[in-house]
Amino acid sequence: GPRCGRRRARAARAARRTRAPAPARRWRAVTSAPGGGEADARARLAAARAAGDQDALADALVDHATLVLEGGDLAGARAALDEAGAIHAAAGRIEDQVRALHLAATVSRALGELDESLTRARRAEALATPGTPPLVAAVLEQAEVAALRGRHDDAAGLYGRALTIATDAGLLTDHQARLRRKRAQSLAGAGRLAEAADELRVAHQLHGRAGTPAETRRTLVELAVVLEQAGAGDEVDATLTQARAEADAAGDAHVLADVELLAAGRAAARRAFDLALACARRARTHALAATAPLSYVSAAATIADVADALGDRATAYEALAAGWVTTGDVLGEAAARQLFEPRLRALRDAWGDAAFVAVRDAYNDRRRAVLRGDAS
Repeated sequence: GPRCGRRRARAARAARRTRAPAPARRWRAVTSAPGGGEADARARLAAARAAGDQDALADALVDHATLVLEGGDLAGARAALDEAGAIHAAAGRIEDQVRALHLAATVSRALGELDESLTRARRAEALATPGTPPLVAAVLEQAEVAALRGRHDDAAGLYGRALTIATDAGLLTDHQARLRRKRAQSLAGAGRLAEAADELRVAHQLHGRAGTPAETRRTLVELAVVLEQAGAGDEVDATLTQARAEADAAGDAHVLADVELLAAGRAAARRAFDLALACARRARTHALAATAPLSYVSAAATIADVADALGDRATAYEALAAGWVTTGDVLGEAAARQLFEPRLRALRDAWGDAAFVAVRDAYNDRRRAVLRGDAS
């Protein structure tokens, strides 16, 4: 009966308090809240508060953080995580406290409150057990904050420290590669291009060893970008050739789009505009196939720039006008307007109002003719 049920519940809570902490059991990690929705989570939270059961309250707070985070309430999620962390600290569950601190730091970064993120991440680092994944996560959070602040040297150092800890702790090869790519971004941002290229070469090898071919191809693209920044033209061409061959064999349209974009930029820099236009058009086709909106926008903009340089205003306008519509279908009208309207305005400023209107009207006439089915 009810009394028996209450006795079993009290016995279960007593057992939880007397045995060693089990972080994997207690910590639902803001990713796996039980079913039932927000109303049930709020009810569990209220019930735990009313009962004064701190263990149940900590669990309910994490569940609550999960749900409000999914709903976009970042501040509410952080408050719940901070409270859960305080409960874990009072109970001496340091690992759970560290996880709460790290997650609250990440949410703070998403809120744009970088000082708050850094405070929590540093506290997590101070409490974390040496050589463990939570320590790696705490250092990585600090690296992310440094990168956002444009402190690329600091970020590179922090990524390097996280990599050392993670490697000593037996981090999976694929994850080591991803960390090296992160560090390479910061090194490149700091102008340390040779070091960035070296990191990407190692990351490429590690991805190959880990059997992650998609990431192996993506790393080649990142390496080509860094080599281009370093002015290593021959190496860029060789890297793009390798990336194109591997992506073509795998049918990786996204990588093919980015390879063709890089090739278009290199051709345009040599004023080989016909080649640049062909590469940019291939990039646009691949980006459409991959549903890669950012690559598509870059390809459309490149087509417009190259066509304008060739004096082909009709193609330049069409690339942007059609790009606006296509991007709107994927990202929404507001995002598409933000991406394309300034570019069209720049063409209008460069050509003059009368010329721009003439090109625009001719494009609209062609579209209406196609819709009527009488285009030649």
